[in-house]
Amino acid sequence: MYALVAIAAALRARGSSQSTPMFTEYSRVYDLIYRDKDYPGECDFLEQLFTRFGPKPTRSLLDVAAGTGSHALLLAQRGYQVTALDLSPEMAAIAERKLAAHGAPLPLSIRGGISMTSLPPLDRRFDAVLCLFSSIGYLTEDGQVEAFLDSAKGQLADDGILVIDFWNGITCLRDYSPVRVKSGADDTLSVTRISETTLSPMDGVAEVRFRFLMNVSGSHREHAEVHRVRYFFPRELTETCRRAGFEVLAVLPFKDASRAAHDGDWNITVVARRARP
Repeated sequence: MYALVAIAAALRARGSSQSTPMFTEYSRVYDLIYRDKDYPGECDFLEQLFTRFGPKPTRSLLDVAAGTGSHALLLAQRGYQVTALDLSPEMAAIAERKLAAHGAPLPLSIRGGISMTSLPPLDRRFDAVLCLFSSIGYLTEDGQVEAFLDSAKGQLADDGILVIDFWNGITCLRDYSPVRVKSGADDTLSVTRISETTLSPMDGVAEVRFRFLMNVSGSHREHAEVHRVRYFFPRELTETCRRAGFEVLAVLPFKDASRAAHDGDWNITVVARRARP
């Protein structure tokens, strides 16, 4: 811990990096930073949820805040018809390139510039709407969360399910890391991301200041982004879902469908269905 604090202090002493809008420069290094993320295992978990809670068969998926499309691409490879949306045009463009690089046609469409709070009319209703990797935390105001849930509900087919995962406020307040360092590299690019997190418990928001130290083919670059991410208490989010017209079916640890979530789980998954009249 002392070493991480020393790194952060040294960066502050050098002066602040130039700040950029969220997920612009970050999009370039996102897949390197998360190259060890278990996307196949997470998709296995989703399929368990589809089997247990979704319509039979579950075929069409709307992936909201899809990022660079890693979940969407794998799910399309498994035969699901996937529409992937993200607010960041840069992230969506990377997802498009990954889709093109796959070669064989896949049942996957991708759109950027789409806000979670106002999902557009699409050509179908979906068996499942997904909001993964704690993306709902970027909706820091109650009205934004309510707008998302209302918009998602309108995208669901009969008996369709909503799957959300989020930061658990209990563990976030108790166990969060003020400073973290994560790195990744490929043949032409290496990056170190230093994150400094400050909590605002009265607002339920974590302010995460990211600094990215990059070496691009021998040239050094640095930039910074500030992300405000909301954490939720489980009852808070489940009650919000119920007020929005959903029936909450399960509250589970992320990637573990075998038991109910408890207060020690950092990431929690809510599965909900549009309430029947």
